[in-house]
Amino acid sequence: MQGRSFLKWDRDLVTKCLLVIQVVYFLWLELQGGSTNTFVLATYGAKVNVLIANGEWWRLITPIFIHIGWTHLLLNSLTLYYVGILVEPLIGSAKFAIIYLLTGVFGNVASFAFNNSISAGASTSLFGLFGLLVAFGRIFPEQHIVRSLSQQFKLLVLVNVFFGFLNQGVDNFGHLGGLISGLMLAWLIVPLKSNRVSPLLRVGLTIGLIGLFILLYWLGLVRVASQN
Repeated sequence: MQGRSFLKWDRDLVTKCLLVIQVVYFLWLELQGGSTNTFVLATYGAKVNVLIANGEWWRLITPIFIHIGWTHLLLNSLTLYYVGILVEPLIGSAKFAIIYLLTGVFGNVASFAFNNSISAGASTSLFGLFGLLVAFGRIFPEQHIVRSLSQQFKLLVLVNVFFGFLNQGVDNFGHLGGLISGLMLAWLIVPLKSNRVSPLLRVGLTIGLIGLFILLYWLGLVRVASQN
């Protein structure tokens, strides 16, 4: 974010496309029997641990776009719109799309590793975007708007994680997986020419992310195997 070169305040196309996708997906589930129907959720891509362990790896991606009930859809859609119109113009549409998908996958693999329940929702990716903004406050301390956003989202993250552990219906491990990967990926998407992130740190974070993903996936496989 050196000068204006990293600030792109005129794009929110991916945010709008993601909103359309999750609304259309939701309506499709409703037509198939209901978005709160466990069989429908399992059939159309929710995170089901035993199915992931049996090779349906794509279930680490599809849950990002699935929502369980109207309230779930509304809350996540409003959050995506609010955060998306902040973050996507800040980093550009391509990076935004990559971060959204990768943090969502990390959230789902963390849920696979530690949460037995069927789950779905964009919140794994949303927490990834929260983590990105929190990290940006550290990476770009001279950017007053970014630093202010970072402070606001720190508080939001703390409140959500705290109450998430008090609510058994919340996939807090999925949230934490998205958050941690977002914090790490923030340092990797900074332009090389900015010289804000050392090459050694970039290599370390890349290895760390790959290693973390493998570890979480392995833990999920072990967990499923131990229950059968």
